[in-house]
Amino acid sequence: MNLPPVFTNATTSASEPGLTPASHIVFTATANDPEHQPLIYSLSDPAGSNDAQYFSIDTTGATPGAIRFLNTPDADAPFNPGETPNTYNLIVNVSDGVNRVSENVTITVTGNIAAATFADPNPAPVSVPENTNTTTAVFQTFTNPGLGTITYSLKNDPAFPDDALFTIDTSGQLFFIAPPNYENPAHGPSYTVDIVAHDSGGLADGNQVVTVNVFNVNEAPVFNNAAIAANHILFQANQAAASLVFDGSATDPDAATPTSGTSPPNPSSWSTLTYSFASSSSTDAQWFNLDPTNGHLTFKASPDFNLPKDLNGDNVYDVTIRATDGGGLLVDLPVHVEVTLQPGIETKSDDDKDTQYPGGGETKWDDDKTAQGPDDDKTAQGPDDDKTAKGPDDDKTAQGPDNDKTAKGPDHDKTAEGPGGGETKSEGVFASTDKNGPEGTTAQSAPGNQAHIEHPQSELANLVAIHADAAQAEEHTGIMSLHHTHATDFLLV
Repeated sequence: MNLPPVFTNATTSASEPGLTPASHIVFTATANDPEHQPLIYSLSDPAGSNDAQYFSIDTTGATPGAIRFLNTPDADAPFNPGETPNTYNLIVNVSDGVNRVSENVTITVTGNIAAATFADPNPAPVSVPENTNTTTAVFQTFTNPGLGTITYSLKNDPAFPDDALFTIDTSGQLFFIAPPNYENPAHGPSYTVDIVAHDSGGLADGNQVVTVNVFNVNEAPVFNNAAIAANHILFQANQAAASLVFDGSATDPDAATPTSGTSPPNPSSWSTLTYSFASSSSTDAQWFNLDPTNGHLTFKASPDFNLPKDLNGDNVYDVTIRATDGGGLLVDLPVHVEVTLQPGIETKSDDDKDTQYPGGGETKWDDDKTAQGPDDDKTAQGPDDDKTAKGPDDDKTAQGPDNDKTAKGPDHDKTAEGPGGGETKSEGVFASTDKNGPEGTTAQSAPGNQAHIEHPQSELANLVAIHADAAQAEEHTGIMSLHHTHATDFLLV
């Protein structure tokens, strides 16, 4: 036969001071089961009472039968004003799963105990600027001495949703979790929080309501393409000077319109931006135009890759763009513009430059012209004064040792002539074995890297001048000698 449980608690009544925290256990019902079956506790109302709704009971677990108020009781504001104020009648039930027994329990709330109190229970609203950082306290609360240690928290009650936007430390300092924005479309400029002070000595929790107002300030502009400017801006040489190099425009946060009806509009001047080169810019800024209204950067003249004008001569132009708003706030952005070659275009080497000879003649390495003599306008001609010296096929210049290549200058594709015309210049040792000169003129190699040219008397004077100058040219490594073919021949070494 299964026997019912038996209550073992010595009393069926309890009292508690008002303002005791709701987490406090008011009464504990205890019982035993003869068959040692697990027991389950519950609450119900006696006839004429509806007080069970204000309490909870631990049905099982570590503290079975423990009864608590669901909310902190207040002797000055009882939960059951229609009944005997501050007297609550309950029925405690216990069951072993087969049998259930009950007992009546009465709980009385006495006068309120002292609660933790704030030095300023009704503080005036505080004001802070927008963008206040999260390490700056916006409010400091203080409590009067209590019975134990005071700790602070935010109530996080649905009536105070702004509690979730703040934190409070152990000393009572209040902080924003994220910097507030006056132009924030999701929240107005006013915040209200409920601070709770808890006394470990047993006093009731105290509450303090605080209002924090955020006021508007001028905010600095923000560059739109700062991430792009973190790397070199590549710009191909020889583009039109009007081509956009970089968009240095910025956006001002004050351009946003506050959504709160209580927020005054931002001054329009705060979001009016002008652009200029910062004083920290290098002298490279002189080669650019910067539109003062939109921050667009362009070259004044199309840049030449082969003739860099930047300070370092490395084709990287360094400038700093400054955006300034109407309120005087400014921000700077360093920009590095790298001039590059167009696809398919090669840079010049030192070999592509003009070579000056001591005798006044100039060798010009143009793409389609023969090097000119001192007159700068005539091609060295053969004895007929109207033909360029040609090889055996009448269309080839004196050839090198492999008999199939023209003796070449530094750019490897031009005929190079000396100051008087009629000289084939090579940047190595001149050694030609073909007899290609006009009317018996012969170019041949000789021991010791000497080049001998036999030439008719009609060109002797020119050749003397040629070799007098050519002997001083840095590019010539051989020793030049001339032999005339007539009775008046002479040798020039």
